[in-house]
Amino acid sequence: MSPASTTHSQERIRAATAARLQMGLNTDSVILNKIKENPGISTYHIAKILHFSIGRVDGSISRLQERKEINLQYVLREGRMIKEIYPKGFTQQEAEVVRFDKELLESPDKWKKKAYIYALDRITLGIAPTKSDEWEMKALAKEDVEVQESKDQLLIRIPPRLADFYIWKNSTSDLAIIGDLALLTLKTSIPIHTPAKDERAELETLTTS
Repeated sequence: MSPASTTHSQERIRAATAARLQMGLNTDSVILNKIKENPGISTYHIAKILHFSIGRVDGSISRLQERKEINLQYVLREGRMIKEIYPKGFTQQEAEVVRFDKELLESPDKWKKKAYIYALDRITLGIAPTKSDEWEMKALAKEDVEVQESKDQLLIRIPPRLADFYIWKNSTSDLAIIGDLALLTLKTSIPIHTPAKDERAELETLTTS
């Protein structure tokens, strides 16, 4: 191959590489904007909304995470572990907030400015868009709360006394939507230290439910 041909081939490779990098940056920008519009959104829903492949979204999420532009949080939702994605510095990341997708609801329009939270038992919270006579009768406690809304999700903040009762900060939650009602089942994990056989402290998890 002549020097001229080699130079031309190298230029084509550099141009193709630059084009791929730019395409990746464009994808990252689009996905980051979608995350900012919907804090807590999952990879699946990003792909669905933008009509991207899961692989394309996963690649972008990895790049954004490497650049520290996003934070990830894993939660249990309807029996599956879901990766929630937040923009860097999102102030509600650690807050006592329940998020669920509008498309899961039978009638999203029923959810207005107020929702009703019922402590149904030691591990279950019920959330409804209107007062529920059945839940009113059996609830250990109940609270009226404001409903916040992003483009594709509803956000409901758990009141402090319920968050404390359910040890929210040390709990995983499984969210199930039935019609227009939400059932939240919580499992609390309490880290404790116990002596190990080799006389070093091991971290164990005591799970209560």
